[in-house]
Amino acid sequence: MTESLEKKIKKEKQKNIPTNWNVTIKNINVEALENFDYFKIIARVGKVNQKYRTLIERDFNELSFNYLVGNYKSTIVMSGSLVEMILTYFCEKKNHKIINVKNVRGGFDSKKLYDAVLNDLISFVEDKKLFGNDFQHLGNLARVYRNFIHPGLELKSKAIIKPKAELCFISSLEILKKILN
Repeated sequence: MTESLEKKIKKEKQKNIPTNWNVTIKNINVEALENFDYFKIIARVGKVNQKYRTLIERDFNELSFNYLVGNYKSTIVMSGSLVEMILTYFCEKKNHKIINVKNVRGGFDSKKLYDAVLNDLISFVEDKKLFGNDFQHLGNLARVYRNFIHPGLELKSKAIIKPKAELCFISSLEILKKILN
């Protein structure tokens, strides 16, 4: 019989395993998952076409895991990745293979969907008002806070990223719920 991860971590403390790992592993439980509708969202992801299902599920699981164990940098990065993936899925589903993105001159540039980045996708969805007025703010949380994940900025600001990670996580969940309703 295999030993539980929790027991193994306690036993291996002498080998410099980070002390918070034992505490954070306990955060992964059914109640914690139910608190943010994990099972409902996974059921919705299951209805996505196969091309995207595996990728969205992978990113959502990774985001959820990192959030629950307190990997805040990873939570912020995965929020942006998941939002970008779900917006790409949505645009393709709605046959937006080419998207028009505002340029610095005030005009628009056309981009192939798969060449678009998170900022392009958020701008496109906002310009088209595909989800109402609050969508840009939700999407921008993931986009803007990814910029805080830079070694130089971290060293200079010493900003606490936990609240930023929580905002990114919550906004990603809201976006998933809007798109996968």
